[in-house]
Amino acid sequence: MPGEAGAALAQAYEQVEDEEDEHLYHTKGWCRELWMKALGTEAILPPPEEAQGVTSAKEVAET
Repeated sequence: MPGEAGAALAQAYEQVEDEEDEHLYHTKGWCRELWMKALGTEAILPPPEEAQGVTSAKEVAET
């Protein structure tokens, strides 16, 4: 979409896409730990991702 409207949509997409990546990353951590608990094995709740305050696997690897 050309023009000002297209620029506004592109900016909104960029903002939402990053937020959704973060939500997916944290949701995967919760699912993993809750699945471990359901299997009767040791689970870490809240998941380490929450306690570390990271937003992606890349951030974890860099720390």
